[in-house]
Amino acid sequence: MLVQENQRHQLFLEKGWIVIRFAEEQVVRWPQSCCRVIAEVINQIIGTPIPDELTIVETLRPIQQWNEFEARQMAQERYRDNYLI
Repeated sequence: MLVQENQRHQLFLEKGWIVIRFAEEQVVRWPQSCCRVIAEVINQIIGTPIPDELTIVETLRPIQQWNEFEARQMAQERYRDNYLI
């Protein structure tokens, strides 16, 4: 995370917020899995059961955070075009 992003993240935590971060690719490719993550967090905090339709959804695939060099490479290769349809 960039310094500003890290500070922003810390500010949210200090205010008692919970921060859930998704990569754009995760939201585009696996939106239901992202919803499952949110439901699991809510369940952990207040005990609201995870909706049945989300319990059968695939676990969200992690995406490794990339650095500036990788970002430039991905932009040059138009990586986003692989998942933005």
